[in-house]
Amino acid sequence: MRRAKGYQDLDENVGERLPAVPMPLPQEIEMASVSVVPDDTFTVTQAVNALGFGWFQVKLSLYTGLCWMADSMEMTILSILSPALHCEWNISKYQQALTTTVVFMGMMLSSTFWGNISDRYGRKTALSMCGVLLFYYGLLSAIAPNFLWLLFLRGLVGFAIGCVPQSVTLYAEFLPTKQRAKCVVLLDCFWALGACLEVALALIVMPTLGVHWLLALSTIPLLIFAIICPWLPESARYHVASGQPDKALETLEK
Repeated sequence: MRRAKGYQDLDENVGERLPAVPMPLPQEIEMASVSVVPDDTFTVTQAVNALGFGWFQVKLSLYTGLCWMADSMEMTILSILSPALHCEWNISKYQQALTTTVVFMGMMLSSTFWGNISDRYGRKTALSMCGVLLFYYGLLSAIAPNFLWLLFLRGLVGFAIGCVPQSVTLYAEFLPTKQRAKCVVLLDCFWALGACLEVALALIVMPTLGVHWLLALSTIPLLIFAIICPWLPESARYHVASGQPDKALETLEK
């Protein structure tokens, strides 16, 4: 049975090698896959850069700056607390050093803990917990009956302070790339303001009311920060990383 002409041509060329087709590079595959993505998709960074610096960032500067200022006050009071306790409770130089050391030990031990909390439950959740704990333990420090209780409570204050840098993280994530560096540096103005405020408060309170009232009054900015924490925005980056893009979009639309 005679084969069709098409099959005869196929038989004649069966020995010929087909020209090799070069395989695309991985970068070309990636570029091709990106080109088919709809134009209405964007990253968080692109959205923040497109929105620019506005009233939302100004409010966030004040919120996170208040947290930074309260942290500065708790740090500045350490240089006032030790000499005052030496006069009131006659503590030794070694004990004076401990009142400062326990705060920094608490900060060091808690940094990883607060980082995990922020990554798992969000920056806003971590800062809300931090504000409440700082106010609570700071206020209890003012009524500590003896040195050991004060030492324990100041250590817990340091543990809560370990979360304060998350306020800068939250702030930076909402800043456009061009303004990010200078805005984060300008946030240090709140630290300087907190230090000056603590010194001024000590000049007024210490001569008449003493160090315990100074400890109590120094927690007022912490109380204010704890109250405004529900109005803090959650990080859009956290929402995206945790599989909640709709919430990220809702936050960016504010």
